[in-house]
Amino acid sequence: MIEEVFYPEPPESIVIRYNTDALAHIASAYSSADDPAHCQVLLGLLQEHSKFIIDTCQNVLMRNKFYIKEVT
Repeated sequence: MIEEVFYPEPPESIVIRYNTDALAHIASAYSSADDPAHCQVLLGLLQEHSKFIIDTCQNVLMRNKFYIKEVT
């Protein structure tokens, strides 16, 4: 008998994973784009997804009492 144990994934990690996947696809499209107008649109999408991922990670850290700030 095989016992399967499932560990539920927190919703935040699902959101981060999906947006990271989207980021990878957008970066791939950006690297193969030839039209400067398409590059601008894709660059905007890259920036939006990156900001969303960073903000979501920061919210998760703060909610879990990990008071870690980005060092720039």
